[in-house]
Amino acid sequence: MNTVNINGRKYTAPDGVSISVINNKVYFNGKLAEDFNDWKEKNIEIKVEGNCKEVKADAGNITVEGNVDGDASSDAGNITVRGDIKGNAKTDCGNIKAHHIFGNANTDCGNINGASKVWNNGSSINSNNVTVCNSKGLFKNLMSKLDFFNE
Repeated sequence: MNTVNINGRKYTAPDGVSISVINNKVYFNGKLAEDFNDWKEKNIEIKVEGNCKEVKADAGNITVEGNVDGDASSDAGNITVRGDIKGNAKTDCGNIKAHHIFGNANTDCGNINGASKVWNNGSSINSNNVTVCNSKGLFKNLMSKLDFFNE
């Protein structure tokens, strides 16, 4: 079981859960868990202690203390995954940070940082600043938009 914290409200969710916060509504595995029509805050903070299948927010920061087995996305906010993102990572305005990113990584306004490798299978990585550190501790900082990056 995972603990999911959304703006200070805690939920217990099974491992591998899909989490979405869209229009002030919280969904677990596509089912409405809570409706926050009275929320005045536009910036949502999602913190997952454990692994999840995917995580998505229309606004706000996402932190996962495990792996994301699918995609991680936020329209406006940072995405920080202490493990791997096994799918795509996308934010329109914010930074993306993970140990490995196995799919596409895209931010229009922010940085992409991978502690080990950004895998994208020949697809696009879009950012003003991409930094990765390989297993030998060597950093590569790529200061332009990339068509692909494979080490």
